[in-house]
Amino acid sequence: MSLTPIEAYDLAVAASRTVVDDVGDRDELQRTLTALSGREWVVLDQAARTYRYQYERPVSGVRGWLDERLNEPDGFVAAVTSMHTDGRFRERAARALRGVGGPLAATALAIRLVDHVPQVRQAAAESLQHADVAGHLERVMDVVLAGRDRRFGPDAVEIVESKLRAEVGREALIEALLTSTLRRVRRRGVELAHRGGLLSVERLHEIARTETDQLILAWCADWLLVSRDATGLADLLDSRSAMIRQVVVLAVEDDALSDERLLALAVDRVPRVRESARFRARKRGLDVAGWYRAQLQQDLPGRIQAAVLDGLLAVGGATDLQSFIEALGSSSPRVREVAIRGVVTWAGRDDAHGLLPAFLTDPSGRVSSAAARALGRLGVPASVASEAWSSERRSNRRAAWLLARSCGGWDQVEADLRLAGDEDAELAGLGRAQVSNWLEVRAATTWQPMNAEQRDRIAVLLETWDGRPGAKRAIAFHAGIKSAPPERTADNADVAPPRKWWRRR
Repeated sequence: MSLTPIEAYDLAVAASRTVVDDVGDRDELQRTLTALSGREWVVLDQAARTYRYQYERPVSGVRGWLDERLNEPDGFVAAVTSMHTDGRFRERAARALRGVGGPLAATALAIRLVDHVPQVRQAAAESLQHADVAGHLERVMDVVLAGRDRRFGPDAVEIVESKLRAEVGREALIEALLTSTLRRVRRRGVELAHRGGLLSVERLHEIARTETDQLILAWCADWLLVSRDATGLADLLDSRSAMIRQVVVLAVEDDALSDERLLALAVDRVPRVRESARFRARKRGLDVAGWYRAQLQQDLPGRIQAAVLDGLLAVGGATDLQSFIEALGSSSPRVREVAIRGVVTWAGRDDAHGLLPAFLTDPSGRVSSAAARALGRLGVPASVASEAWSSERRSNRRAAWLLARSCGGWDQVEADLRLAGDEDAELAGLGRAQVSNWLEVRAATTWQPMNAEQRDRIAVLLETWDGRPGAKRAIAFHAGIKSAPPERTADNADVAPPRKWWRRR
């Protein structure tokens, strides 16, 4: 869990009290500061000089900062002082960290490289020349890369990388970055290796097999696609990354990808891989729809059956409707969801209207939501959701709200008010937000005729809703509901009653 701004503020306060008042566990604080990530150092550095109401800036003041402890060999006092609100104190601390060993001093100097005061940056850069940056390469690089978006961030990255290139060499630096356990540092290593032409196709294959960061995998996918070197790509068909599998499906040579393997990818767990497999299969002249239909004749696991139906929805036709109707009775929520989409696509309005309302009360939230969206497309009345509104499942009540909202006009307002009074706090918050949005954006343009029954229902909802009196009166005004005059409370007791003006006779 990353350090939050509040936690960073408290940590800065504790570090400041330890330096100035000698209060707290110094060794524990030193271990905590040493273990911070680059992003956490950026957050802590900002929190150390942040003003909060009724509180001073954590690392500030004059007393106790620049005494003989500033030059202690462990660098703890200097590291904390380097975050002081006064730039002169930060400069003194940066110079005091010169020659101090250990990761704490190196990271404290690294964060000062992005300081907004030029004298502080210069002092930090000079002290860093005498620090063991290579010994703490990951930590120092993580800090300057975390501050890369600051005004002087790119300069800080260049200062650190120049020193590291001079100490260990360019290729050794890139290799160290590529093998780092820190995601931000690995990204920089991949970036530098690609820019320097050091990423061979074999190395890209290795990264694609082992990397977990999605951005790096996206880069590898792009570079593999433009490399036009399909050698060995088939080995990546089982990659954990969907982006890599998609690239392989599109770029691998025909000889390395049999028809059976290609059709097996047409039921991949990721939709875009399935789509790419279908695209290439059609280019080969394969009957993808027929293959999908043949698969449905087998006893398939729920995920595979859902993928087959999803593919059939893309390449099949209305003649496959019966397969989707039968799939409505599946025990798998994934299958029922796809089946609903197939029914609403190919069945007539009356048939779909007869089949789908029962799924508004489905035990699975994804299925009930799919049914609500499908029925909304058919334009069914909001009354269809009445059973779902009374369900004990919050997912069913949310599906009823989705369907009623899709009707628009006063049905949408009624649905939002009903949700705003829901017993579930999250649903009630969603309803209140939508009511507020309607009052601000669409209230004046809702001219749809309203029958007496709906007006009565909205009036009841307004009475039971615990919303603001002003909002309730505004809704009543737009809906043409006679509302009672506002009660005299402590909040409006000091408001004078309307003054009566009498015409002089």
